[in-house]
Amino acid sequence: MGDGFFPWMPEPGRLAELLRIMRETARESGRDPDAIEVTAGAMDVETMRALADAGVDRIVTPAFARTEEDLQRWFDDFEANVMSKL
Repeated sequence: MGDGFFPWMPEPGRLAELLRIMRETARESGRDPDAIEVTAGAMDVETMRALADAGVDRIVTPAFARTEEDLQRWFDDFEANVMSKL
């Protein structure tokens, strides 16, 4: 048992189904589904925004495929276009 759910990088449209299954399973197990933190992965800001809108608590992105400059631009874009809207 854990306190989180990590569907990694679900296909578009699949996250809602996965969250429904997670919540249903939690209730069937006597757990509070709202107490389970959801983490998902994304490679672009648009997807991150959609994940945040869907109720994902934590978003991760693989940094290994990016340069330091790319990461800085990406984080600046994320802050301006996602975090500022939460």
